[in-house]
Amino acid sequence: MKQGILICLLFLTATGYAQTFRTGLKAGGNLSYLGSRDSGNESNTSRTGYHVGWIGSWDVSGFSLQTEVVYSTQGGAIGIAGINYEENYNYINIPVALKFNIGKEFSFHFGPYFALLMNATQRETGQADVNIDEFISSTDYGGFAGLGYDLQDSWLFEIRYNYGLSDVDQRNNAERRNRFWQLSVSYFLVK
Repeated sequence: MKQGILICLLFLTATGYAQTFRTGLKAGGNLSYLGSRDSGNESNTSRTGYHVGWIGSWDVSGFSLQTEVVYSTQGGAIGIAGINYEENYNYINIPVALKFNIGKEFSFHFGPYFALLMNATQRETGQADVNIDEFISSTDYGGFAGLGYDLQDSWLFEIRYNYGLSDVDQRNNAERRNRFWQLSVSYFLVK
């Protein structure tokens, strides 16, 4: 609750002092896996996915506050005791980034993200998808950091690493956290 109040205060402060407001669309690819604290006899491999959504940026000289609402496909492939399966998690991610400009076009950004689970499925090799919503936490949170390249105030290219802090798997025998790279392009419709 306190984090939500802090984010709202940052949002209101940034919009009050913003020199430029830009908003648009964002899309790109994900490379995700499920990191576990103690993998034991478990092997993890990555899953490719995508993200698509809205981006807003409030620019003040030297830095920006950027927020997004994106649909993101995540998860990973897991092998336990010779059985291989893929877990697919679909989220609405809400990251809030503090961006620092490096020159005119480049930027470094970092911040927290919060995510709401839309659905989760598991597929054993050669089998049909099985819904596992009841075993996966309905929320996720973590942090991220990345680099951006701003082209003519209309296009923004970014690479970002997201590090989940919450255990998303509620089954007793597993402790898994979302880890994912994102490569994205944004186009600002309003600038």
